[in-house]
Amino acid sequence: MKKIFLSICLIFLMSISMITCSKKDIKIGFSATLTGSYSEMGVAQRDGVLIAVEELNQNGGINGRKIDLVIRDNKGSVIGAKKAIDYFKSQGIDIIIAFGMSNMSDVIKDAMAKDDLLFISPTISTTKMTGLDDNFIRVIPDLKRQSEVLGELIYDDLKVFDIGIVYDAKNRGFSDLLFDNFKEIYSNKGGKSVFEYTITEENPKLELIRDLLLKSSSKGVLIIANSVDSASISQEIRKYDKDIKIFISNWGMTGDFISYSGKAVKNIYFSTNFDINNKDEDYLKFLDIYKTKFNKEPSYASIYGYESVIVLNEGIKKSGTNIKRLKKAIIDISKYEGLQSDFIIDEFGDVKREIYKIKVEESRYKNLDEK
Repeated sequence: MKKIFLSICLIFLMSISMITCSKKDIKIGFSATLTGSYSEMGVAQRDGVLIAVEELNQNGGINGRKIDLVIRDNKGSVIGAKKAIDYFKSQGIDIIIAFGMSNMSDVIKDAMAKDDLLFISPTISTTKMTGLDDNFIRVIPDLKRQSEVLGELIYDDLKVFDIGIVYDAKNRGFSDLLFDNFKEIYSNKGGKSVFEYTITEENPKLELIRDLLLKSSSKGVLIIANSVDSASISQEIRKYDKDIKIFISNWGMTGDFISYSGKAVKNIYFSTNFDINNKDEDYLKFLDIYKTKFNKEPSYASIYGYESVIVLNEGIKKSGTNIKRLKKAIIDISKYEGLQSDFIIDEFGDVKREIYKIKVEESRYKNLDEK
């Protein structure tokens, strides 16, 4: 009888232990540029992620397990990104939301080659990660599609056949590839690039753009840079040409761009994944929470940070946290309900979703596809 009693007690204790272990928090790493000149996008991603995690935890977590979000600032450097990954591994974290900038893609590739890690990125759009059977998932379309829409907007819609291009080379994983993709698409349509100016840390002299414009036949300028630099370049252009059309990549569009630009906002256009005037009920709820919590407008990076957590939530609910099963679950689910519209994650972890053409009009963003 005593042996039976002890056996029952042992089984009971083991059951309690298993239940306790199964309800342990799910640790998820998050790393982006949270300080420095490129921090605006990283902070926006983080804030979107925080809202999503908070909502999930308030509703009991994922399958009864709360999310423990571990945040590391990579400070905009490859070294910082590597340190963040090493830290996550030291904490037993193998699900990571990272990074904001496309020049970090090689760091992710190296990490996946060494360890069984799953990465999901809100904003890495380099085509270097497209069509690969790996553990990389993203919720932003790659640069080829963004370039196609820019080409349509500039050449087909607005009939700008000669253009100057100014781009920031400090985020080469994004800028170089968007630059190359756009030039190929634009020239195939019959367009001509009449000047090209590269901004680097050693060569930030924006006043030189004036000389290039004056010597060229350019009817427009394409800027590939973050929102602060895009605003500064737009202001510089407007000093000597008040009417030339300015086109800015998705990277430069944030809720604060208009206030950064001041009076330079006339005739400015964007190709972007973000419909800032969206009226979807889920987005409006998110917008209200975001503005209340952070006292500012969200950007596409905020939305994609939030939606990265949505993807992980659906995948973990179906498969648990085993990396191989989680990746398969995310791909098998395929269609996800986003804040503004549904999106598809394909068999390679790449996303298909709508891209919008936007114009700044009367100090607000207007979707050119709206009737």
